[in-house]
Amino acid sequence: MVLRGHEEHVITCLQIQGDMLVTGSDDNTLRVWSIEQGKLLFTLVGHAGGVWTSQLSTDGKYIISGSTDRTVKVIG
Repeated sequence: MVLRGHEEHVITCLQIQGDMLVTGSDDNTLRVWSIEQGKLLFTLVGHAGGVWTSQLSTDGKYIISGSTDRTVKVIG
């Protein structure tokens, strides 16, 4: 399976919770995918620089992301 959608380099894609995979990219976005369906669920925007790190909360309610724009965002 290949998941396509980012417009720049994919920097982080190691966040998996259940069926959900979170990827971060130099296109300044986080994308949330369904592994089982092999499709994009939604795109998270708001960073002004590449998203180089992300973490899912243990309950899956929040995604925390860090960017080259020197910000950390909590999305939930």
